[in-house]
Amino acid sequence: MLFTINLATKIYINTKLVRITTFASVMILLFLIFLNVNNIAAKSGEIKKLTQNLSSMEDKFKAVSSGVPEKEYTALLGKIDFANAIIDKKMYNWLDLLDKLEKVVPEGIAISSVDPDPKGQSLKLSGVGRSFMKLRVFMEKLEESNYVTDVYLTSQGRSRLSDDMQGVTFNITCRVVNK
Repeated sequence: MLFTINLATKIYINTKLVRITTFASVMILLFLIFLNVNNIAAKSGEIKKLTQNLSSMEDKFKAVSSGVPEKEYTALLGKIDFANAIIDKKMYNWLDLLDKLEKVVPEGIAISSVDPDPKGQSLKLSGVGRSFMKLRVFMEKLEESNYVTDVYLTSQGRSRLSDDMQGVTFNITCRVVNK
């Protein structure tokens, strides 16, 4: 004999609640899967875009890193040399040079022109002296000074300074020493 007796008044497993919970869990998991797939698709699109940008930047870098064309480089060097020449001209202390010239010019010599050469460090002096002896003393003092070298008398000639006075006009070239 087989007895089938149910002593419990209720079913212990609430199948309706289990189905609702399972359905809700599956829906949440499907929603999370949808979000992950959407995120992966967005990231793959961004990766593709960044890869294209990287390749274009590498192409630009290769074009730039190939060097500056020789024509542009030469033009740039010319501009640099021009700027350096201006800086050198402004840096030279011409007042100091004129002060030193004043110290070596003897009485009886008048310098009428001081013409510096913009390319080199040469200097052309023009003037008038009372006698050739005064001019010789002036040249000796210039040669003895430590700021001028290569002193050359390029021209000299007699001139009339006034009605009763004769003089000597002269042109001297020399090289200025930078210190």
